Amino acid sequence: MTDSWIWWAPFCAAVLHITEEFFWPGGFPEWDRMYRPHIAKSITKGLHIWINALLLFGTLSLALSARSEMAVAGWLTFASLLFGNAIFHVFGTIRTKRYSPGLVTGLALYVPMAIFGYEHFLTTRQATKGTAIVAVLLGMSYQLWGTMMHKARAGRVLMALAVVLACACSKAPSGPVEVAFEFPRSQILLPVKIEGRETVCLLDTGTNPSGIDSKLAEELKLEIKGPGETAEGVGNENVLIRATSFTVAVGGAAPAKIDAVTSDFSRLSARLGRPLGCILGQSWLTSRVVQIDYPKKVVRVGAPARPGCETWPMKYWVADDAMPLVEVRVLDAVYPVTLDTGSSETLRLFLKDNPPAGVEVVGSKTATGFRGDVTVVSAKVALLSLGPISMQDVKISLAERNEGEPPAARMGNVGNGVLQNAVLTLDYPGKTISVCAAGGS
Repeated sequence: MTDSWIWWAPFCAAVLHITEEFFWPGGFPEWDRMYRPHIAKSITKGLHIWINALLLFGTLSLALSARSEMAVAGWLTFASLLFGNAIFHVFGTIRTKRYSPGLVTGLALYVPMAIFGYEHFLTTRQATKGTAIVAVLLGMSYQLWGTMMHKARAGRVLMALAVVLACACSKAPSGPVEVAFEFPRSQILLPVKIEGRETVCLLDTGTNPSGIDSKLAEELKLEIKGPGETAEGVGNENVLIRATSFTVAVGGAAPAKIDAVTSDFSRLSARLGRPLGCILGQSWLTSRVVQIDYPKKVVRVGAPARPGCETWPMKYWVADDAMPLVEVRVLDAVYPVTLDTGSSETLRLFLKDNPPAGVEVVGSKTATGFRGDVTVVSAKVALLSLGPISMQDVKISLAERNEGEPPAARMGNVGNGVLQNAVLTLDYPGKTISVCAAGGS
């Protein structure tokens, strides 16, 4: 199930709330003038029509918008505004000892919607805590500045501000953002802008959170947080990483600020034959629907899965890492493996010391990981499949697990050597993975 319904929730709740206030049972204008006699003259029919029309316009714009960071911030702001409206009805009912029209839908719809929505957008990493706090302050302040404007008889200013808020939320792109990528050495390289500077970034589901070249971070004067720590991952070298954050824009999408770590990308840049500015990892991916069309070498941000694709629930291999876990079949055996768009290999199984039956060992080779080089066993299998993708006589590798990794979490890693035969849609908010074999629907 996707989260599409939640985008329609503010609009639908507002329609029902307005119905309770003005139509059934109605009577809100009369009650409001009785409750707030000091501004009764400015509580007019025209004002109510404009305010509620703008509310419906803004919430409908959210429902129809692309799922961008701006739209999420708008959703949270409207939700806190509606939550504050519910509290207004509660206090009004208590103080007047009379039912305030709008109380029922406020408590039954606005309050749980806001609580669930904030929890949803924060836990799915579609919003940062900072965005949520600002949205709360903006939305909950409506009752305060709304009353002040009533007193100032400045209803037109109130309308203008509401129009600005509604338009801002409706400015999200109207469709998916499409970006062509390069594919050197089976690595996805996207053109991006970091803090306004053009560079290329590697798209990697296995990097948590994201990464930026330490030299570029220094040139951009990014804030570095803390003394640093040793990175985890493939390789045997001690690689120092330090926490930071940066703003990145991919294609025509709105810039987004993401958490990252700094590291020296010079070796990886040399391997790819071009300077690498960053690695777009989970801090960028997990708030988005990202479709990777390998045959056309295009990434589409916000594009839904194609009809007829094979779709599975998205599961993570461990609780604190959003690297998707999928199943691959090797001959007659099924292995849970992580889906790694940052790997150029076909399949790596953590069975170096115990190759399964049917896996033909053909030698060894050196593989390059985030922490340097590592020796793996080269092997061949007659048949490998991932959902609708089926490959024969495939070269794979056998290796040891990464140091400190939970032994039961996964049995290996599937990379672009397999995925390049597909259109892959990673719907992180909706928690689904869809795969169409190349040439399929």
